[in-house]
Amino acid sequence: MRIRRFFILLFCLFLLDVRLDIGCALGMDLEELREKLRRDKEVQRKVNPYEAYDEGLRYYTGRGTPRDLLKSKHAFEQAEKSFIETLKLDNSLDQAKEEKKFLAQCYLMLGIIAASENKDKKAFHDFEKAAKENIGEAFYNLGLLYEQGRGTAQNYQKARQLYEQASQAHVTEASFSLGRLYENGWGVQQNYIEAKNHYEKASFENLPRAQFALGHLYENALGVTQDYSRAKDYYFKASEQDLGEAEYNLGLLYFEGKGGYKNLSLANEYFDKAEKHGFIRPQKKSKMRILEKSGKVEHKETALSQKDFMNLKTQNGDDLFQKGLNYQHGNGGEQNYTKAFQYFKKASQKGNLWADLNLGVMYEKGHGVAQNYQKAREYYESAAQQSLPEAENNLGYLYQHGLGMDHNYLMAKQYYEMASSQDNAEAFYNLGIMALNGQGCAQSKEKALDYFRKACRLSYEKACSFIKK
Repeated sequence: MRIRRFFILLFCLFLLDVRLDIGCALGMDLEELREKLRRDKEVQRKVNPYEAYDEGLRYYTGRGTPRDLLKSKHAFEQAEKSFIETLKLDNSLDQAKEEKKFLAQCYLMLGIIAASENKDKKAFHDFEKAAKENIGEAFYNLGLLYEQGRGTAQNYQKARQLYEQASQAHVTEASFSLGRLYENGWGVQQNYIEAKNHYEKASFENLPRAQFALGHLYENALGVTQDYSRAKDYYFKASEQDLGEAEYNLGLLYFEGKGGYKNLSLANEYFDKAEKHGFIRPQKKSKMRILEKSGKVEHKETALSQKDFMNLKTQNGDDLFQKGLNYQHGNGGEQNYTKAFQYFKKASQKGNLWADLNLGVMYEKGHGVAQNYQKAREYYESAAQQSLPEAENNLGYLYQHGLGMDHNYLMAKQYYEMASSQDNAEAFYNLGIMALNGQGCAQSKEKALDYFRKACRLSYEKACSFIKK
C-alpha cells in the first residue's frame, strides 16, 4: 500500500514538472503559470456568457417560456459580468471584437428594461455604453431620452443627431422620430417637406405610425397638396396593422364624407376597431358635470373636489370614494395621500369612475404611491371609456408632454378635442396652446385665440389672461 502511494506521488511530481517545463518553454515563471491556471479554472466555473445572453432574450421575448422581465434582467446581468471577465483574458482580436458586440447588446437590453421600470438614469448610462460599439438601437433609445428629458437634460439637437446616427444604421423608428422633430419644429426649423421625407422612409419599412403620420399630412395639407385619397390610403395601410389612431381617422373620413367617401356603416366599423385596439372614440355627452378647479395652469393637481363630489350622486363605491377625498384634501384634520390612494383603489374596484380618475392623478403626481405614468394612463383610459372629459383631458396632457410614452401631438389633440366637445375649459385652453405652437396642427395664432376665447367663456382664468395680453 505504501509502495502504491509512493508511485502515485512520483507520478504527480512528474506531471507538475511537465507543467513547469511547458510554462518555462512559454517564457512563464512559476507564479505566472499558477495565475494562468487559476484564471482558466475560474472561466470554467463561470456562466457561459452566450448562453446567458440567449436566456435573457428568451425571457424578454417570451420565446418558448413565459415572459419574465426580472429573470431576463438577471440573465443579461450574468452575461454582462461574464463577458467583462472573459475580455480580461488573452483572447484573439476577432474574439474580443465579437465579445464586445455581445456585451454592448447586453447593455442595450438592460437599458430597455431599466427604462420600462422608469429607472431613466440607469437606462441612459446603459444606452451610452452600448452606443460606444455603434449599436443603432442604442443611438435611437438615447435620442428618445434626450428628446423627452428622461435621465438627462432635454436636448432636441442631441436627440436629432442620435436619431440620424440610428437612421443611418437602418433603425426604422429613428426615421419616424426625425420626421416628428421636423413636423413639430423641435430643435430644428419646422419643415413639413423634410418630415414627409423621413416618414416616407419609415413607411417604406411598413411602420404603421409613419403611415398614419403621412395620412395626417395629406389630410391637413401640411407641406403637401391636400389629398383625401392618399390620406385614406395611408390610414388604411396603418389600420391593417391594428393602429387604433389610423382606424379612428379612417372612420372620420367615412363619417364626414371627406373626398367623397361618406359611408356611415364603414365609419362605425372602423370606430369599433379603433376602440378594440385601445383608441377611445368620443361618446355621447355625459350629463354629469364637474366644476373647473381654478388656480392650475394646464393640469389639475386634484381631479375632483369634495364639493363637486357631493353634487354628482354617483352610485358605486360612494362611501369609499368619499373617505378617499377626505384624506386627499385633509378634511377632518388629516391629509394622508397613502390612505386616500387605498380608498380610491377600493372604490375603483367597485366600478367608481371618479376613483379611476383620481387614481390616475395620484400615479401621475406620485402622491401616496410611486410615480408611474403607465399606471396613470391606464386609470385615465378607464375613466375616459365612460366619456369623462377630465380623464380625456389628462390623457391628452400625457401624450402632449411625452409622460411615460413618446410625444404624440396627434393623440394629444384628439383627446383634447374629445374633452372640449363636452365643454371642458382646460381642454380648450390646451388646444389653444397647441395651435399657438404648431403642435399636431399648422401653427395659427388666430385659431389659438379662438380656443382661448372658448375657454375664457367657461371661466378659465388662464385663457382670459392670455386674451388680454
